[in-house]
Amino acid sequence: MALFLAAIAGIGWYCAANPEVLSRAVRFGWSNVAILALSYSLSHVLNALILKAGLEPPYEVQLSGLMGINMTSSLAGYLTPLRVGGLGTRLVMLGARYKVSPGYVVGQFLLVTLLTIGLSAIMFVIVVLAQGAQMLERYRAAVGVMTLVGAGVVFTCVALSMETLYSRIRFLLPSALVGVHNAMSRPARSQIKIVALLALSFLLQVLQTQWLMISVGIGGDWVFSALVSAAANLMLVLSLTPGNLGVKEALLGSLSVAFSIDENAFVGALLVDRFVQVAVLTAGALLYFFIDRSRPLPRP
Repeated sequence: MALFLAAIAGIGWYCAANPEVLSRAVRFGWSNVAILALSYSLSHVLNALILKAGLEPPYEVQLSGLMGINMTSSLAGYLTPLRVGGLGTRLVMLGARYKVSPGYVVGQFLLVTLLTIGLSAIMFVIVVLAQGAQMLERYRAAVGVMTLVGAGVVFTCVALSMETLYSRIRFLLPSALVGVHNAMSRPARSQIKIVALLALSFLLQVLQTQWLMISVGIGGDWVFSALVSAAANLMLVLSLTPGNLGVKEALLGSLSVAFSIDENAFVGALLVDRFVQVAVLTAGALLYFFIDRSRPLPRP
């Protein structure tokens, strides 16, 4: 709670010192907020489908229930650092409703985190390369970093999924990563489905970022939007404050300075984005507890 309040205070101090940020945020427009909220609702449908693909088989799950669990656990992540609240809430809720074993939940959680980071980094590199030499020159440093990240994730996934490699490094790994190996040992069809859904989720992130920038009067730059989305996913491992409050705004705001984007407008858009995310998560969690939770549990 102290970290949460400190992050809010830091954002408040920044806005007080930069009134143009709040001015840009206020001019975002309620119609744009509604469109953004709908897009985040779609994001949570994709997240629920990813979770469903990771659980079936052997677990019988309901999509509406998984949406509620996903949104509730994400909201819990706004109260604790290092994503502890999100993972802990998901452990309790999946165990109580669907009898999913803790190791399996941790394995799927870490697997999807790894794939989200690696896939978004790789897709950003592909976007830049598709634009030609001029764009590559501008984003050369970012491409280098994302290439290393993508390669590292691919290597990690291969090492954790292949029994011969995993047996050699198992003694070096924390116990939580045992669950990742079990999650990666599932049928290839399930893993391909998860990767395809994560790719769609990343493309939706890019569209959301692009919409944010256009709504505050910044010219659309698809490559920059892809970089922001990839960097935001990379910060999944840097969740030092609850929900990355303050840290996310600071790091992504620094990108706008590095690439000559209107900083005040961009940070203002990030604040609106944060407000919409929390509002959608809160509404979804409340709907889950008052509607979906009353439905009968699936048969074992």
